Amino acid sequence: KTLIRKSLLKMFFGNQREFDTATKGMHGERQMGKALAKLPEGWRVWHDLDLGGENIDHLVASAKGVFVIEVKNYRGTVLALPNGLYTHGNKKPNTEVTSQVW
Repeated sequence: KTLIRKSLLKMFFGNQREFDTATKGMHGERQMGKALAKLPEGWRVWHDLDLGGENIDHLVASAKGVFVIEVKNYRGTVLALPNGLYTHGNKKPNTEVTSQVW
C-alpha cells in the first residue's frame, strides 16, 4: 500500500475493513442504479437522497406506488419486518439496519 492510500484509509474510514465495507456498498448501489435505469417509461428514480443525517439509496415512484430501496450487503433472501431483519429465516442481531429500512 502506498503512504497516500494508508493516510486516506485512516482519515476517511479508520481501517481496511471499513473501507472494504464502504466499497462493497458503493458497488451495490451502482449495480442497483443500473437495474433501475431499465424501468419502463413513467417510472421516476432518484438516487442517494439526503434527508439531513440519513439518506435514501434509491427512491422509485410510478403509478403503482412509491418504493424506498435500501441497499445492503447480504446474501440470500432478506426480509425486513418491524421486529427485525431476517436472512435465511434467522433474525439478525443488527436492529439498526431494520430501523433504517423502515
